[in-house]
Amino acid sequence: MQIKVYYYDFKYWRAEAIRCGLFVQNIPFEDIREREKLMEIKPKTPFGAFPVVDIDGAILSQTPAIASYIGKLGSVFDYESAGVSKDPAYPRMYPADDDYMGQFKCDEIMNGCSDVTSTIGATFGLPKEEAEAKRTAMIKPDGGRLYMHCSGLNSILCAQAPGVACTKSLTVADLCIWKLVAWLCTGVLDHIPSDFISSNFPNLQAVYEACENNEKIAEYVKQYH
Repeated sequence: MQIKVYYYDFKYWRAEAIRCGLFVQNIPFEDIREREKLMEIKPKTPFGAFPVVDIDGAILSQTPAIASYIGKLGSVFDYESAGVSKDPAYPRMYPADDDYMGQFKCDEIMNGCSDVTSTIGATFGLPKEEAEAKRTAMIKPDGGRLYMHCSGLNSILCAQAPGVACTKSLTVADLCIWKLVAWLCTGVLDHIPSDFISSNFPNLQAVYEACENNEKIAEYVKQYH
């Protein structure tokens, strides 16, 4: 199985959940970030957007769907043929096949991350004053759309274990939350305070901190950032 991940050189959750999900499961992949190579494959992408993953010539798109697929790979990947060892701590990063509710929760969380992204994305490209007004309004507890999305995510996280997005072990949903929170609170988005998450959404913050303190994820950050 030859796996290629195509995305720009950004630490954005849509690509990081895929890259890190493969890394944590010890599944080799080619990390392609060069713009020239991205533009070469863009005509083959179903929606004309990234990230996409090429698996033996099949192009996968849509982040939640890709992440779900990647999360299951650890249980079926041929490690021996690939010449790598399977990490017993991370046999797979998606709920078990008979855990239908766990799978639903994992997908629900990842789709919630997409809602957050769409809400913020609607302010990109606006004139400075208009963007400031919209972002200021969206973080208000009373009717703010971003606040509403984050509150919804916060309410469904950590139901079975503290600091774990869903079920009781690390999944691709945790990775999505990890980098989503980092995107929201590291100062790259004007007019969204750096303490927006930590001051309002303890479960989002807890999942973020658990990932930040995970040794395997730290190893990924060291190698790929």
